[in-house]
Amino acid sequence: MGAVTLRTSATGHLFAGARTGMDYAEIGASARYSYGPARLVGGIEFAPSQDALGGSNVYLYANADAGIPGTPYTLLAGIGHSSGTTTDPLRIQRLRPGGSYTDWRLGVERQQGPLTLGVDYIGTDIARADATGPFADARHSGDRIVARARLGF
Repeated sequence: MGAVTLRTSATGHLFAGARTGMDYAEIGASARYSYGPARLVGGIEFAPSQDALGGSNVYLYANADAGIPGTPYTLLAGIGHSSGTTTDPLRIQRLRPGGSYTDWRLGVERQQGPLTLGVDYIGTDIARADATGPFADARHSGDRIVARARLGF
């Protein structure tokens, strides 16, 4: 649709060898607008209520990236919010420890041929004290710096 790209998705998350039923499915939709070296993306991922999740999950997000003209660098930013229903307070912590949460990302990446290197500041507002129980992992809450590498073909 001109400068706007629409996308839909269906994803199955399979956990082979899990001791209990952990597999679940979700659907999504997004719209991307491009203008010169900049792209804006907004979307939703929805996992309907499933026993494996202990409820439903809705993740709304917005991302932006912009290449810096004349350089191999791209600036990145994003924010998302997860919420939904709860039927099993322990299982829902797989996706939403402590209830609803917000996450964010600021980063920069450099592309050289098929290799892309990036550094991101990422975080969530999930409190470690809220990430308790057998399905939550407090080690992944809070803010951190992440370095990454991607090789494209």
